[in-house]
Amino acid sequence: MVANPEHMFTNARFAVAVHILTYVAMRGPTHQSITSAMIAESVDTNPVVIRRILGVLHQANLVVSRSGTGGGWMLAQPANTITLLQIYRAVKETPLLSVHRHPPNARCPVGQNMVGILSTYFAQVESVVEKQLECVTIDQITSAIQSRAQTMAPPRSMAKRTAAARRAV
Repeated sequence: MVANPEHMFTNARFAVAVHILTYVAMRGPTHQSITSAMIAESVDTNPVVIRRILGVLHQANLVVSRSGTGGGWMLAQPANTITLLQIYRAVKETPLLSVHRHPPNARCPVGQNMVGILSTYFAQVESVVEKQLECVTIDQITSAIQSRAQTMAPPRSMAKRTAAARRAV
């Protein structure tokens, strides 16, 4: 049984950051400038959201920008060297799993020990997740997308945009 994506715990900033870097990696070689507006259209969000995440990715040395006419964003290093772990660490604001927001009752044996015990297990889980993320690169994500794209028809809305763009030329 596949989990319902609406009920899954996710770090949306991480997913958007991977999307951004994948888009830049795939579009970069053929386009001189990748703007936040172009990326925002792909992510289907506001360019301000994209610029905020690009700022974080820039601080992590994952992207660089060129200003002026023809400016835009590009990868700061080859796509095959950027791991999902680097991206995760760049955008991570909170631990993957966290304990109570308010301390439990210290007079209760369960409350007394819960934070310490859970913290240990949560750290182990985070370590396993990080080891997995370290094994995947943006290059692998782009390859997976290209492989799927060959077997799938473009979404109807994208097909309409593409046809309209061809007529405009």
